Amino acid sequence: MPDRNLPCGCTMQWDEEGTTLVFCSRHTVDYFNWDGTDRDFIKVVATPKKSGKTDRIALLEMR
Repeated sequence: MPDRNLPCGCTMQWDEEGTTLVFCSRHTVDYFNWDGTDRDFIKVVATPKKSGKTDRIALLEMR
């Protein structure tokens, strides 16, 4: 199962069966207030922010 450490501190693991996300402290709090699907929350965490150049570079390196 491949895994990646995201710039925020979260760790993402995935395989054919699904995706597991181990939250950083910030995203743990955000998840408790989330009013959407788990899948959509994972997309939000894994999508680089437009203001975060480091996030975009790190996600490109994961490909």
